Amino acid sequence: MLPLAIACREAGHEVAFATGHPFTDRLPVRTIALAVTQHDFDLANAEVSAQLKRGGAYEHTVATMMARAVGEPMRAALSPVIETYRPDAVVTEYLNVGARVAALEHGVRAYSFAITAPSRLNVAFAEYAADEHRDRLPATTTWRDLYEPLIDPTHPVLRRADEPVVDRLRIQPVPWSNDSFVPEWLLEPRTRPRVLVTLGTVFNRPDVLGSMAHGLGSLDADVLVVTGHGKGPIVGLPANIRQADFIAQDEALKHVDLAVHHGGSGTCAAAISLGLPQVILARGADQFGNAEALAHAGAAVALHGPIAPVDVFAAASRALDPGSGVITAAARLQTQWADMPSPAAVAARLR
Repeated sequence: MLPLAIACREAGHEVAFATGHPFTDRLPVRTIALAVTQHDFDLANAEVSAQLKRGGAYEHTVATMMARAVGEPMRAALSPVIETYRPDAVVTEYLNVGARVAALEHGVRAYSFAITAPSRLNVAFAEYAADEHRDRLPATTTWRDLYEPLIDPTHPVLRRADEPVVDRLRIQPVPWSNDSFVPEWLLEPRTRPRVLVTLGTVFNRPDVLGSMAHGLGSLDADVLVVTGHGKGPIVGLPANIRQADFIAQDEALKHVDLAVHHGGSGTCAAAISLGLPQVILARGADQFGNAEALAHAGAAVALHGPIAPVDVFAAASRALDPGSGVITAAARLQTQWADMPSPAAVAARLR
């Protein structure tokens, strides 16, 4: 969402980003602190887990959580901000139905912004929110009022079969980070292929990451393994493997030839934008769909757990082999990405 916010500011609009710690005062646009804590989200996640263990239906349980346990704290926190700031438009990520409710309460036009490929489940969030907040909204409110227009950065290859038919603005997914750290050796001239390995933050298990790293130890390549904050280094790795607990991933990807990762939407989009071949070991959420779609397009090699080091070596070797077609397919997806409307073009259409 930040590239769109920056584009709006550069187009002459006054922009404020309502957020919480640790992003307050750390973004390239004005920030407004929201009184919503991690505790609110932790309670919501605990409630969902408990209901699912009791046999609750997935769609109903998750959608109810987004509408009530998360949606109401967000609505309550954002409503006074909207009343004070009086914006002409609100752009909110599309799971944040509470923000859409707050905007409707104050008669402010709102846009949803997709952070994963839109699906039927997202519509369910809006349906439950419309019902949950019925007393606060106009009698004619439907789920579409809490979902449309949708600003959608989903690359064509990652679109879902159950993608809802809605009023949408396509936008190019442009990576952005407020950090810039990249190991110095990545900036030096390369003598052989370079590989970046990450399992993200949520699904990052040291044993799985270690197995992947050991598999890449036999590859004729320089490999950077991102272990994650507080995970500690992986011991006994071959000499071609280097480790870092944190990097500016979007910047680091510009200096590698292959991305080996978990299939998160942000990592997939960043790799596509750079024309990088990918090896994906999906771990949860939307990652399985992303891995399947990219493998079907020929731009990635999908791994299915449990994996052995030899599996990772074989997948990486294939992805880096010019004769396999993976590199060519990745370049084709990059061309499609370049043809998507830029944040500046979308900013010009907001009203």
